[in-house]
Formats: sequence, C-alpha cells, structure tokens
Amino acid sequence: MGDRYLSVTQLTQYIHRKFTHDPYLQVVYLRGEISNYNSRRNYQNQYFKLKDEHAVIQAIMFQNISKHLQFELEEGMSVLVRGRVDVYEPYGTYQIYVEEIQPEGIGNLFLAYEQTKKKLAAEGLFDPKYKKTLPIFPKKIGVITSASGAVIKDIQTTIARRYPIAQIYLFPTLVQGKKAAEDLEKNIKRAAAYPDLDLLIIARGGGSFEDLYPFSEEKVVRAIFETKRPIISAIGHETDLSLSELAADLRAPTPTAAAELATPRLLDIQETLNRHELQLEKNIRYLLDGYYNTLEKLSMSYIFKNPQRLYDTYIQRVDLITGQLQHQLNYILKENMAFYDYLNNRLTRAGDMLPIQFIYQNVINLEENLRQLSRQYRQIQNEKLRRLQDSLIMLSPYHVLERGYAIVEQNQRSIQMSSDLEIEQPFVVKFSMEDAIWAKQIKDNKNEGE
Repeated sequence: MGDRYLSVTQLTQYIHRKFTHDPYLQVVYLRGEISNYNSRRNYQNQYFKLKDEHAVIQAIMFQNISKHLQFELEEGMSVLVRGRVDVYEPYGTYQIYVEEIQPEGIGNLFLAYEQTKKKLAAEGLFDPKYKKTLPIFPKKIGVITSASGAVIKDIQTTIARRYPIAQIYLFPTLVQGKKAAEDLEKNIKRAAAYPDLDLLIIARGGGSFEDLYPFSEEKVVRAIFETKRPIISAIGHETDLSLSELAADLRAPTPTAAAELATPRLLDIQETLNRHELQLEKNIRYLLDGYYNTLEKLSMSYIFKNPQRLYDTYIQRVDLITGQLQHQLNYILKENMAFYDYLNNRLTRAGDMLPIQFIYQNVINLEENLRQLSRQYRQIQNEKLRRLQDSLIMLSPYHVLERGYAIVEQNQRSIQMSSDLEIEQPFVVKFSMEDAIWAKQIKDNKNEGE
C-alpha cells in the first residue's frame, strides 16, 4: 500500500515536468495589473503579482530583463507581459517568469514588434555570420537621420574632432511618424546606391516605443540587411532596442558613440606611426651594425689579406691529377703496345698460315682502335681537367678583376683603404689580364716612340 503514495517532492516535480512540456505555457502573453510591487535597487530581480478581477499570479522579472526596462513599474499599472509559466518547486507554487513587459497602451504595437522579430530572426536577418566588418580608415561616411536636431550635429562634431579627413554625406529622412518607415527605407537604399561611400550610420535620438517603432518595421529592417555597405545603428538610448539595430552590423548606444566607432582617432594613428617609425629606425640600425661587424670580420680574414692562399691547395690538386692522368695514359699505352707486340708475334708465327693481306688489315684495324681509345681517354681526362681549372679560376680572387675591379698592393700587402698607403712609396695596381696586356702595349709603344 505504501507504494501508492508520493512524496510532496515527487508530486511537485511531476507538476513541474507538466508545466515544462506544455508548449502553451512556454510563451504566454498575459494582461494584468501590477500588485504587491516594491521597487528594488536597479539591476536586481523584481518580484510582484499580476491580477485581474478574479485571479492572481506570482511574477518574477530577472535583473537581465529589468535593467533594460524603458519605463518604471508602478503599483496598479496595467501591463502586457510576455513570459513562461513554471512551478517554483520549493514552495509548490506556479508563477510567470517575465521576459518582456510593456504598458497596456501599446499592447498591439508591442505584439506586432514581437511577431516581426520572430519572423525575421527565423529568416536569419539577425544572424552574426552576416555582419560586415567596418573599414579601418573610412574616407566617406553616409549618415541617415533628420536634417535638424542634435543627432547630426553630434556626429559631425565627433568626426571633425577625431578624424577630420573623413567626408560626411547626409541623407535627411523622417525619423518619426506614420511616413517615417517608408522614408527610412527609401533613404537607406539611396545611401546604399551612392558611389564610394565606405560606411553608413543610421541614427536618431531617444523616444518612446511608439516613436522608435518605425525603425522596427519589416521594410526598414530588410533594407538594412540587404545593404552591401557596413551600417552602424544608433537609435534611441542604450536601453532601447529596435529591430534595425539587430539587423545592423554594429550597434552603438548613442549617435556620438556611433561616430566614435566609425572613425579612428587621428592622434592615435599619428602616435602609432611614430612608434613604428622609431622601431623601424632601431631595427635598421641593428641590421646595419650587424652587417658592419660581419664585414669587418671578413675584411680581417686571411683570405682578403693573402688571397693567393685560397687556391694553393687547388694548384697542388691539379698537379696531382695531371700526374695521375699522365701515369694512367702511359700505362694504357704500355698495355696496348704489349698487346700489339703479342699480336705481331702471333702474326709472325702464323705468317705462313694466314694471307699477308688479312694480317695487314688486322694490324691496321687494331692500330685504328688503339688511336680511337687513346683519343677518347684523353678527351675525357682533358674535360675533367678543364672543369677543375674552371673551378679554380672561379675561386681565384683575380677572377673578380674581370668585372672591372683592381687590387692595390704596397710592400707586398693588399691595400684596403686609401689611408693605408704610405706616402711617397711606390705601389702596384693589378688589373684584369686583358687590361694588363693593353697596359703593356701602351708601354711598348711608348718605348718605341722614344
């Protein structure tokens, strides 16, 4: 019998699940009068009751909702509420969790706002992946707002102070009233089609929900979304939130803030450039110092002081290879001559057995083969020798002379700077081989003339 009985907790949890899974209780639009309301400090949860003539329901509005309210709640105020109904398990009571609240006077308008918001959100018009990146250095900025009032003046003043090289193009439009939405749509499209604009700002000052509603109409929101240029919105105060701001690429709390977000601060740019310039100069000096130290070390190396040492080893190697080639050539010739003598002896012994003409022809063929083999071997070895000589020439410091340089020597040492020359002492200037021959011809002609 005990299994039939539930605990209070189990019953409450069951009721809670019923509330949670009932779709009609997840989004509830409720009309009622505020009761038992005691205003708490800003940014805290708000607790009150909603009642009508026959019933009362507990209500809670969390601080993330209450801090964005555009009006003050008052005892006895008739309101329109959107929220969800659920059970508060510790007390076993049901209550409505308020997600949005408006005075009842604009209930129909608020409902239209919610319906439009839900529809456009489902289509992805507010999706962050479609947000465009703002240009870092805009040259031309289009502003869609009223031609009169403080908004355009604040934007102009802020941009002139921060980034005076930017040009502002005003697209005057209605920002309030029945025709405002149509005019906003027209001017947004007009600004979007205007050539060479880098950025658009759509802005107006604060106002009531009704005043700002044109910025939440579907035609205006779609015009913003379809614009190819980046758009910053600054509509109403920070606590106001129109659908245009959800569709824009960036939202600013005020028109002044929009101008600041749209432009860099020129003084900051200049300071950054100055820092980069100093760092660049520092890096260049560091590189030059490193190259100078490397050059100094190289200029003190033995190769530059005694360049002939660079190819001493290669000269010895060439002599060694030349000797080896000659030895191998003599060996091959010796082997071929021995084979020739062997064949000649065989021919002599077989002279009576073979026709003289056949023997003679054989000898000629053998001699020709021997000459071809000798030529081929010499060509191969000469080619190897030529490559080694070319490598040696390329490594020679005198090869540099062929490009128009010269080596100055005094007292059998290389002179690197003119200050190293001893005054009234002879010195030698070494040119390339062709220049040396030309200089010798001039000298010979001069001697003949004398």
